[in-house]
Amino acid sequence: MDEPSHRQEELGRVRSLRRRELSAVQNASEEEAWQELARRQAEMLSRLDEAIGVIAARRTELGEREQQFSTRLQTIQKLAVDAEELPDSPRMRELGREVHDAHIELVIHGRDGGGGDGGQELLPLHSLDFGELVRVGAALGLPLAVAMLLSALIIAISVAIVFGG
Repeated sequence: MDEPSHRQEELGRVRSLRRRELSAVQNASEEEAWQELARRQAEMLSRLDEAIGVIAARRTELGEREQQFSTRLQTIQKLAVDAEELPDSPRMRELGREVHDAHIELVIHGRDGGGGDGGQELLPLHSLDFGELVRVGAALGLPLAVAMLLSALIIAISVAIVFGG
């Protein structure tokens, strides 16, 4: 066999091997991409199902709150008095209790994210970013550190007075 034809055969085999390897790599890459897509699909299905459950629970809770507020409104309207009329003591106590309970329910409703009268929204700590967590930590820790330093200073002065003369 002459050298150029042998070389051509080797080159042909190398090209064939390279095409098969490239095809195998592409197939493996497509398989990995498909597996990742299937995993993400399953995750999204799970998360969407969970979100639907949360929304359904929230809808039920809001329906219950609407019923509570309607009942409270009707009760307060029944107990309402005219400006000229002076209610008796038990009726006045009952109206005061109902108004107070209604206020508490509205405050709780506002804190739960159901709206409210413009109060600040309370965020759980896990929803804060690092900078906000540092500010919260400093706001809570700095007064404590100052109080500890002030206490240490008072103790040091007391010890100096007692033992130092």
